Amino acid sequence: MKRALFTLMGLVVIAIVVVLLAPLLISAQDVRNTLFAQVENATGYRLRVTGPLDISVFPALSLVAGDVGVSQQTDGAWEEFATAQEVRFGLSLPSLLSGNVRMSEVALVAPVIRVPQANAAAIAVPSERQEPAEAVPSVRQDDAATAPASGTASPAAALRNLSIDELTIIDGILVLPESDSSISGVNLTAALAAYDAPLSLDLSAVVDGRPVSAKGTVEAFGPFLEGAAQPVTLTLTADGVLAQELTVSGTALYTGERFAFDPFTATAGDSAFGGSVSGDLSGEVPVITASLNGERIDLDALLAPAGGRKGRGTGGDKADGTAADGTAADASAGVQAPTSAGDPIDVSALSSVRARVDVSLSNLIASGIAVSPLVANLSVGDGKADVVADLIGIGGASGAGSVSLDATQDSPYLSGKLRISDVDLARAAALAGKDLPVTGIATADVAFATAGKTVEEMQARLNATGSASLADGSVVVPELAAALGGDAGPDGTISGINVTAAFEDLVKPVSIDGSAVWRGERFDLDATGDVRGILAGQTSAINVTAASPRVSAGFTGNVNAAGRGDGRISLETASLTGLMRWLGQQPAWQSGFETFAINGRLAVSETAVSFEDTNVILDESRGTGAGRITLGAKPTVEARLNLEILDINPYLGAAANSGQAAGQASPAPAPGGAPQAGWDTAPIDFSALNALNADLALDVGRLVYKDIEAGPVAITATIDGGRLNAELANLALYEGAGAGSLTVDAGGKTPSQAFKFTLQDLNAYPFLSDAAGFTRIEGTGAIAVDLTASGASQAAIVSALNGTASFRFTDGAIRGINVAKMVRNLASGTLSGWQQGEAEKTDFAALGASFRVTNGQAVTDDLHLVGPLVRVAGSGSVDMPAQAINFKVDPKVVASLEGQGSEKDLEGLGVPVIVSGPWSSPRIYPDIAGILQDPQAAYDQLRKIGGGLFNLPGGGTGGSGGGDLVSGIDQQLKEKTGLSIDDILKDGKVDQDALQQGVVTGLQQLLQSQQGGQPQGGQPGSGQPQGGQPQGGLQGTLQQFLQSGQIPGGQPQGGQPQGGQPQAALSPDQLQGAPQGGQATSDVTGAIPLPRPDPRTQPKAAKGDGQTAAPKQNARQQPEGGQTGDGQRGDGPKTGTGADAADGTEGGGQGGRKSRKADGGAPQGEQSGGQQAGDQQAAPEELDAEDVAKQLLQGLFGNQ
Repeated sequence: MKRALFTLMGLVVIAIVVVLLAPLLISAQDVRNTLFAQVENATGYRLRVTGPLDISVFPALSLVAGDVGVSQQTDGAWEEFATAQEVRFGLSLPSLLSGNVRMSEVALVAPVIRVPQANAAAIAVPSERQEPAEAVPSVRQDDAATAPASGTASPAAALRNLSIDELTIIDGILVLPESDSSISGVNLTAALAAYDAPLSLDLSAVVDGRPVSAKGTVEAFGPFLEGAAQPVTLTLTADGVLAQELTVSGTALYTGERFAFDPFTATAGDSAFGGSVSGDLSGEVPVITASLNGERIDLDALLAPAGGRKGRGTGGDKADGTAADGTAADASAGVQAPTSAGDPIDVSALSSVRARVDVSLSNLIASGIAVSPLVANLSVGDGKADVVADLIGIGGASGAGSVSLDATQDSPYLSGKLRISDVDLARAAALAGKDLPVTGIATADVAFATAGKTVEEMQARLNATGSASLADGSVVVPELAAALGGDAGPDGTISGINVTAAFEDLVKPVSIDGSAVWRGERFDLDATGDVRGILAGQTSAINVTAASPRVSAGFTGNVNAAGRGDGRISLETASLTGLMRWLGQQPAWQSGFETFAINGRLAVSETAVSFEDTNVILDESRGTGAGRITLGAKPTVEARLNLEILDINPYLGAAANSGQAAGQASPAPAPGGAPQAGWDTAPIDFSALNALNADLALDVGRLVYKDIEAGPVAITATIDGGRLNAELANLALYEGAGAGSLTVDAGGKTPSQAFKFTLQDLNAYPFLSDAAGFTRIEGTGAIAVDLTASGASQAAIVSALNGTASFRFTDGAIRGINVAKMVRNLASGTLSGWQQGEAEKTDFAALGASFRVTNGQAVTDDLHLVGPLVRVAGSGSVDMPAQAINFKVDPKVVASLEGQGSEKDLEGLGVPVIVSGPWSSPRIYPDIAGILQDPQAAYDQLRKIGGGLFNLPGGGTGGSGGGDLVSGIDQQLKEKTGLSIDDILKDGKVDQDALQQGVVTGLQQLLQSQQGGQPQGGQPGSGQPQGGQPQGGLQGTLQQFLQSGQIPGGQPQGGQPQGGQPQAALSPDQLQGAPQGGQATSDVTGAIPLPRPDPRTQPKAAKGDGQTAAPKQNARQQPEGGQTGDGQRGDGPKTGTGADAADGTEGGGQGGRKSRKADGGAPQGEQSGGQQAGDQQAAPEELDAEDVAKQLLQGLFGNQ
């Protein structure tokens, strides 16, 4: 056992030694000479070796030669057509040991092979070639019989003589004949066990930058080379060309003059077809005849998508492996660039071959359309090609067409025609098993023709005539849905397409008209365009419009081949907000953005829209400008606009309903019955400030804000993070000018605002009317405002106003009151009151005030007015939230018309006046209590200026001290009441007893005269209520006084007259002894006609120490309110009309005065004006003489 093991090991060692020592024992030069002689004798090629030459035993025994060249004889000269970095000749060890040299395989490493010409000359040994002995071996004389003397051996003979088992090419390059184009990355393994055995091959390469591969077998390769027909099977793959693996099998024949593949079958996926092809190569040009038939060819599935294909280029890699431009070739990138449209069309094939191909297919699928059936033929030869489709079946319809190309002319001429109708695209797609994005019924009748040497020229010269239409169609546009961020179904589908394109000549624009439906909206379509330019890939003019009841859009301009446009785009809609909501967007704003139209040069990208030379209309605003809108969750707007009109009212928020909001109290009626409008409590919509960012510069011709109109004005504004900062420069408004700034910060929970404006030389009346609805002031004004606020509604903002404001008006007037006219009428003795009326005015030279504003309350202490006949100084406040004013002013009526600045202005009479109530209709009345606090001074002042009054126009010629004027006033008072000024005023004070007695006597005289002389205690007038009916106003006051001898505290009550007989009631008209307007005319008021005060807005008067009148013995007690120590009024009088208020308080303002006693008891005199006789036992309340005088004077001479 051990001996056998040692013997085996010895044999292994001997074998290893032999293998290792064999290269040393074998002469590489001898092996080379023998092998090269075998190759040259079998093929007729000459080999050269300039690199190293070695015998290698790993991985197999072989002769390795470096830098090898292969030459063939052409026209008597040897020309090298192939080189290799290295050639490996596989050797048979047993043959070498026996003294014979036999090749088992040949491997070419990195070869560059130029494919020989088909008509290459015979190969012979070049006598002129001088090669070193070791490079090119000389042919020995004894081998001359085997050397080819006149040409190469046939492929079959060469294969039989060499007996190679395997041929391998590693990373080779094949250079195609008559060009520098090449196929790179060639890797081949061909195995042949015997001459007549099957050949198996595995080939891969890169063609035009695309990898291709072929695997297959030839049944008997040796006989095939000898011209015998043999079964052949090939499986082809070609990335970028074939999307599926294609397998072809059939019977192949090649004899050198003839080839055939008849019959053959092919399969690829669902495609299955067959046919035959044969060719005659014996003539000057090949003649090819072929037929193609089958059940189905799906070109959409078989061919790779167009985006993955690359056309042939103008050049490829050179034979040395460099690119045509000299750079290194990249096998993966391809060796040929796509043919340019400007390069000449190669039509040489039409003259270099003659062919006829008949096609009969049951189903051909191309571009998602199933053509079923297709019967056509193709003929090529003599420079012409014709394709005639006798039957084209598509979607249940049939048609025919033809295409012809004549390359015999200087410029190849291409023409054709197609006629087919009622093609159901959906059905055609269904037959193709596809989901076509376009459906509908299509019809076409088109004839076309063109000519040119290049594709570019043919596109430019294309012309056509005919028509094409699509009815009841639809198209799916995923990009449309993506742009809206919506559902690809409704948002990306355009349905109801009915369009027709008609054209007589492509030289003229093609017109397309019809309609389509998108998102339920029907659009009328109209378009014209240069179709020939579009097909040629040139920038072409088009005009497209689409209009619906909701929106219309259009484009007029140029479009290039990539679909990029340059032109004017128009868009118009009655509601931009509605349009966005229809498009599935939810705009942040809640008001405005309705009417919208834009027409300008726009450029649109995926992230932004830029515009220039653009006309814009938005709501009531319109203008031109340029800018850019950067799209995103919060768009950014940058614009420079020149606006004819900018109306910002639509963006101030959704207005409240026309009526009051639910739960909101209606405003209290203003005096006179007119309702007083309050501030709107509806939230202002500031959401637009948070919906976008902006940087704007505007030149506005006319700016509209609410009712205010201004312009021209320059505005710069920014919106960032919900904060608006606007600067207004060169602001022109209402014949004046100004500047200002506005800030609105809506970024927080509660919006804040800031206003700062300075305005000069304003026309006050229209400005105040538009800005605040105030129509009392006219003149030239200057206004300065610096205010801040916070709030989300008008009411909240006004209530939070803080800051300062001031105004000054010059050379104007206060509308509604004419003080000068009243003064002029005094001399005639006719007291016409304040003479209020829309046509009346009080002229002034200056009117102004400055305010401190805190929480909507504006306070001033420097109100002043200077006029021809009046001077006013005052103070007070404006309650802006309540829209009310409360001022006390001291007007002075002057006795001279010499104008402002005269020394006689100081002789005027001061008449304190209260202006109080809603600012739309304030109550304006004299502070009578203030005058009565110092009646002697008022009386002295009247007499002091009396002479001056008579000198007024129409004032008469009375003497000093008041003259006829005072006498006339005193006479009227005596006639009406029996009272005399001199009886009441004694030593500058009111005589209470004289006033009381005079009132009793005067009232009896007045009542008798008003009732036609009916005596006291008589029967009541006809129709008057019997005993104890309540009497209203002054009437009740007078009757109560006569019946009880006491004046009630302004509370009219029914009662029995003295003697137990009821007193007849007097109507208000019977009390109008004074002229209409009802002004008091007592001398204690300085003979100035004054309206009655408003009891609802007047506080109670307060008496001061040492100034109260002595109390009377009839228990009349001085009330708590009275004169102050300095003669000025306290809280003001409680005077009024004498009418009861609706809530049961006394309209005269005197109810309950005597009931407020020191013990804090409840008031006893506050009774309703409608109180019945059962309440008559309540003790009547008394007033002092001053209050009696105030009520009587106002009741007799005024009824406001």
